[in-house]
Amino acid sequence: MFPFSHSSTLIIQRAIAQSKISLVVFSKGYASSAWCLDELVKIAERRRVCGQVVLLVFYDVDPSHVRKQSAAFLQAFGRHEEEAGTDEKKARVKRWREALTDVANLGGKVLENEADGHESKFIQEIVKQISSKLNHTVLNVASHPVGIDARVKNINLWIQDGQVD
Repeated sequence: MFPFSHSSTLIIQRAIAQSKISLVVFSKGYASSAWCLDELVKIAERRRVCGQVVLLVFYDVDPSHVRKQSAAFLQAFGRHEEEAGTDEKKARVKRWREALTDVANLGGKVLENEADGHESKFIQEIVKQISSKLNHTVLNVASHPVGIDARVKNINLWIQDGQVD
């Protein structure tokens, strides 16, 4: 487990809440990280409540192992459940399981760990997919803005010597 501070966790939780898209990369060791599973709970919540887009990558892991929490995922959850002594911790593990099942049922892209350069093409595909899902709003800027000259002059003065009229 990574040593993240409480403030780091809050920053990440806020970033998830403000994101339009979440990209989750499942690997064999994913379920071993309580931190990753807590993030996944937040992502699943944002998807359910706000319709946040969630894209999945199954990196060198079988999607059914994630969905059914078998293989490495079964072992990781076994350890989490052994360590969950209090009812509060047991409820946390339950939320992890539910979020994992919920999100994994969405399906996603599978990438086998290969050394043939396929990963870079795979990443390019993901970037294209994310770009296509984002709303590209073009801002309309007037051809001849009125009243901006005085503001530009003030900014230039401020940059030069720190004084503004």
